[in-house]
Amino acid sequence: MTGIINSGDILNKLTDFLLVQGDQHVLLNGPERSGKSTIVNSFRDNLRNEGWSTITFKPDDLDFSKDLFEQFISILLMGIKRKLGQSEFLRFLKNRNLKNIVRKKIKTNNRAVAFRYFFHQDYKNFDVDKTELLNIQTLIEINEAIKKLNIKLLLVFNDFENCDLVSDLSEYKMIRKVKKYLTEAKMITTFNFSDMDSLPVTIKLKLERTFDKVIDLNKESLLFSHPNLQVNHFIRKINVKDIFLINSINESLDLPEKWLKRNFDFHEKTENRVLYYDEIYFVMWFLLYIRVKDINQYNMVIENIDLYDALIKNKLTAEEIDIHHNLGNLKYLKLLLKTRGYEFETETKYFEILNMIDKPLKSNNPMLITVETKPGFLNIINEYAFLFIFNCVLNNVENVIANDKAETLLLNFEENQKELEVFAKTLNPRNIKQITTSKEKELYDLNVFNIIKKLISKI
Repeated sequence: MTGIINSGDILNKLTDFLLVQGDQHVLLNGPERSGKSTIVNSFRDNLRNEGWSTITFKPDDLDFSKDLFEQFISILLMGIKRKLGQSEFLRFLKNRNLKNIVRKKIKTNNRAVAFRYFFHQDYKNFDVDKTELLNIQTLIEINEAIKKLNIKLLLVFNDFENCDLVSDLSEYKMIRKVKKYLTEAKMITTFNFSDMDSLPVTIKLKLERTFDKVIDLNKESLLFSHPNLQVNHFIRKINVKDIFLINSINESLDLPEKWLKRNFDFHEKTENRVLYYDEIYFVMWFLLYIRVKDINQYNMVIENIDLYDALIKNKLTAEEIDIHHNLGNLKYLKLLLKTRGYEFETETKYFEILNMIDKPLKSNNPMLITVETKPGFLNIINEYAFLFIFNCVLNNVENVIANDKAETLLLNFEENQKELEVFAKTLNPRNIKQITTSKEKELYDLNVFNIIKKLISKI
């Protein structure tokens, strides 16, 4: 499954700020890999259709040991050379007593060819103030030429994603000067401040002086639409902004998806697809998410699955069970059943308890594992008990079925289990009728544990 970035609202804001309200410089802030470049590229493409030219500046384009302002002007001139025309271009060089602009090839991490541009000048009588004034005058003249020739120009300062840009360092000064003297161009700069509200006052003031408007993706609604509704809900609730992570998880599930379709037919009927196939996809998506974001939680879930597997197959000895640190909930359930007068039929008491959980409504003593998805509504999620039973707190609550021998157990989550809690509350709601009469549900419940085990081996 693949998704799309919902960039429409952001693009509308950029259009409104830069083209309708007449703002000159907009800051697009958002977490790393949150789709900022995709949004800027979409905006650039829209403008290109209307005759705009775009010049993008990246840190790699600049030599920070040299005058950044002068480098900017040289890159700008090369970028609009065709729009200016050869005679106008040469006039700028002549006014600076320059023969040409030096193009210097730089090394990159890939096979692409990249260049830096410099004015070819004689620095024997170098005067900082005079050179600075000359550069400013050149930019003012470029601005006048852009206005005269009606050149529509968008400048993008991309990947300048750190606080240095708004410090007193040269790149900050360079952007401030560009905004001041190149008034005929529109500009977008991308940052990745995690929390702009908590920035020091001095930095906030510099931001206000540098940018006319700020679009903060951290405060925007869901930027990504996933075709799986449960994944979409999870992304929104957890506030996942890393588009690269989302897409990498989607790609990682291509092979498991093919295996699932080849071996089961849950996907063939619309209703079954939503209830079962899409839910398995969501379970695997969640596991891949926590594997990246919280490896400890992921390892804990895998350990739980292995422990559950060992218990239902009677692989653990009594001694191993006694010393195992993750069986607190099962020991609680064993004690609870004893106080209710239940007599275990075998020595493998935990095996019996898990059978009550695996097949709750076929047991004389149904054991229902639930999660409160909204106030007063409990969802029965026994088929996924192996993900929760060993590490979540269980509370005995009022029965959801009319059976005096039944036990309804509510899952409670610790503060460090936020993702697990959102995941549990996003699982499809199951009603008693569906659980007791649906053949598809019965087949799903019998197979889901082994399906997920198999899929884990494929990711």
